[in-house]
Amino acid sequence: GGMILARWRLSGTLHLPWKPKIQPYTGVTLYQLDRSGLIRRHTEHWSVSAPHAFLSTLLPQLPIWGEAAPEVEALRRMEGLGCPDPARLLRERIRV
Repeated sequence: GGMILARWRLSGTLHLPWKPKIQPYTGVTLYQLDRSGLIRRHTEHWSVSAPHAFLSTLLPQLPIWGEAAPEVEALRRMEGLGCPDPARLLRERIRV
């Protein structure tokens, strides 16, 4: 099997009554494929922790969350597209 490495930026608004906005963050996803080309494993690394992502969406008014990820056009000009370093994901792939 092969692998696909995707770098991404996430932002948006949740479909809840108070319409909370998701503070933009970046990440990398490693998809590992089986011999048929189907995804057999999916591993992600985010630029923020899961609790940070959840709490910053739930309580966006608190001034403790730091800067949001840059806009897409700015990310395209950055080394690594402004995403976390995928080296850890690739090391984990080797152990599989």
